[in-house]
Amino acid sequence: MTNSELLNSRYGQPAQNKKIVWVLAITGLVAIVSFAAWVAFTQERLTYTDVGFSVKDQWHTEVTFDVEKNAGEDVSCELQALNQQYGIVGWKTVSIPTQESSVRISSTINTTEEAVTALVYNCEIQ
Repeated sequence: MTNSELLNSRYGQPAQNKKIVWVLAITGLVAIVSFAAWVAFTQERLTYTDVGFSVKDQWHTEVTFDVEKNAGEDVSCELQALNQQYGIVGWKTVSIPTQESSVRISSTINTTEEAVTALVYNCEIQ
């Protein structure tokens, strides 16, 4: 008895029809690619980047930041100014122009004491 006959008698005949395996593999691959394309093209695009800040005086700090979004979306960004101990000393919500997809915004935050930094805390699609 040869080695392959011994294996066949012990474990049975190997599957002769590999067409089913190929059909299932191709179907699975198409499903994965379709899902990836759906996720990539239906996601809402919203990114924001801090550009800089300027402490104008003890009571005012200016924040400059870039926002990229899909045109026509209502977006608001929350800005914060922090003191030396990283406590929040100023907070402001800014609405981003709807018609533009990429914009640079400068906004002044009123502060309760002198800030040492200011930044974008978060941006959200409304």
